[in-house]
Amino acid sequence: TAVGEVQSRGLVTRLEHYLDFEQQRRDAKRAAFDEVYAEVGAKMDEGDLEEALVKSIEAHGLAEDQAALLLDERVRGVVDRAVAEAEAAEASNDWVEALSLYRLLDLMYEENRLFRQDVKRAQRHVRLLQLYSPDLLDELHRARAERRGEPEDEIEDLEHPTWQTRLAGVQPAMLRQ
Repeated sequence: TAVGEVQSRGLVTRLEHYLDFEQQRRDAKRAAFDEVYAEVGAKMDEGDLEEALVKSIEAHGLAEDQAALLLDERVRGVVDRAVAEAEAAEASNDWVEALSLYRLLDLMYEENRLFRQDVKRAQRHVRLLQLYSPDLLDELHRARAERRGEPEDEIEDLEHPTWQTRLAGVQPAMLRQ
């Protein structure tokens, strides 16, 4: 009947619009991926490892095949260098740098938690520095900011609670309980 034909044409038209929209969405996502992926290489060429890692994470979120991107030569190069620098920072007790890199690596490999234990270990060290050696922690933050080229006036003095402050109010009875 005529009504059925009109409804069918309307359905076909809506389906065509939907398919067009989906293709536009895929094309836009692919263009965004290509742009971000190119920035990964550019940031590595500039020597900005941390930003290259951020762009790798962004590209991973846009990739059609995320597993394949993790095996990509450019991304592997960024990850391998970030791991090496995080390990070197850890070996030299630069826990602020190590934690920053391990957190980014953990974001990149969030699904399989490859770097979760590294993040936890670095966080423990930063917490210990915060409690027992806040001046050293501030020094590590300043050194990192200088390496990243952050302007001197944007480097803040951080406030760290001391162990005495954190334990204020704890009574012997609380410890026994």
